[in-house]
Amino acid sequence: MEATPKYIVDRLCQNGFETYVVGGAVRDFLRGVEAKDIDIATSATSDEIEELFKEQKIKTVGKSFKVVFVDGVEVATFRTDKYFGLSDKNVEISVAKTIGEDLSRRDLTINAMARCQYTGEIIDRFGGKEDLRNKVIRFVGNPEKRIYEDPNRIIRACRFLALIEGKFDEGTKEALKKYSYFVEKYIDVERIQIEILKSMNYRKPSIFFLALHEIDVLKYIFPTLDRCFDHDHGPYHNEDIFTHSMMCGDNISKKYPLLRLGGYLHDIGKVITACQDIETREFHFAGHEKAGAVVVRKELEHLRFSNDDTNYVSFINELHMRDFRSPKSIRRTLKALADHGINYKDIVRLKFSDRKSNLFRGNYELSKARELISDIRTELTREPPNNFKHLKLNGNDIMKITGIPQGKLIGDILKFLLQNVVDVPELNNIYNLKQLVFKYLKLEIL
Repeated sequence: MEATPKYIVDRLCQNGFETYVVGGAVRDFLRGVEAKDIDIATSATSDEIEELFKEQKIKTVGKSFKVVFVDGVEVATFRTDKYFGLSDKNVEISVAKTIGEDLSRRDLTINAMARCQYTGEIIDRFGGKEDLRNKVIRFVGNPEKRIYEDPNRIIRACRFLALIEGKFDEGTKEALKKYSYFVEKYIDVERIQIEILKSMNYRKPSIFFLALHEIDVLKYIFPTLDRCFDHDHGPYHNEDIFTHSMMCGDNISKKYPLLRLGGYLHDIGKVITACQDIETREFHFAGHEKAGAVVVRKELEHLRFSNDDTNYVSFINELHMRDFRSPKSIRRTLKALADHGINYKDIVRLKFSDRKSNLFRGNYELSKARELISDIRTELTREPPNNFKHLKLNGNDIMKITGIPQGKLIGDILKFLLQNVVDVPELNNIYNLKQLVFKYLKLEIL
């Protein structure tokens, strides 16, 4: 039988060990939210935990201080941390005597609580319950010391601010701003990437990005997005580019985290392409989607996002201005999406969120989105060609017809055929494709 958190706590307590549910699970319990992960802290040593649950699936990690996973549930001995500064790895961990010592080492007050499974008592030495009730993010103890111990806490503080949709304690905010430069110097970009993706699961990740901007950190993570703040958005928007981008991302469901990230970044090319008309003083942003795709790729690569994730967000950025107003434009867009492995529904979701996020034009009618989807599905039922295998003439056929050997020219001819067939599907027959082959070769000769 797999051990549940309740079973683990029961067994530890029945064997005389002081045991509590700690950290995020307590925070989520007080918020009325079901906890995804439940961590347990106990007075039992790792050896005693292993012995007590030897019939379960056990995984023990750590060298100087061991943490035991019992059927995937983290069970840790009370501990204290002695940090030597500027890294979560530069730390000496030792066994603590009490749960109070264990809680005192945690970063934020809302994460520094423990709960007794039997009595329901909440152990709260640092005012976490009150801070959670008032939606305040506050470090445990001296905020400057906490940040110096582990600079990763700067990003975590912003993420938890988004989780509870709250505000910073003034002392915490001042310390975060004072040491904002730690983000560039001391935090691994992989850790930042993890925090970004976690924030995509919240109701309003825009709070995360705004907090990063307010403490002067966003410029180290997404510098081009940071430049969007308070930037004039031209005659068709009443909100600045940053606000528009935040609205767009928030309007996308958390079921699509990468698409959502694409929403927050979809218009960052506008600060690169911004051009102000001399007479009207209005800004215009020609080609912003292509410029944005380039810089998005650069900034995601810097944060060590995977190639697949980077390609997806970059291509979504590049394609978000694609035209869907005619059957031909729909087919061309479907071809471009197929080339990059993107589902047409994602681009529709992004375009719909983009249009909704406009204080000048007002809300985008849902009926328009339904019409767009209907038009796309009409083209899909016609099975429009979007790659070479859909052509009625393949590379071998072209080589036989023309006598041209296999090589780049055959590939160029296939691209020419596919481009024409996407525009006019009725051309996709052997006779018309042969004529197009000879037309292409004549153009090459000219």
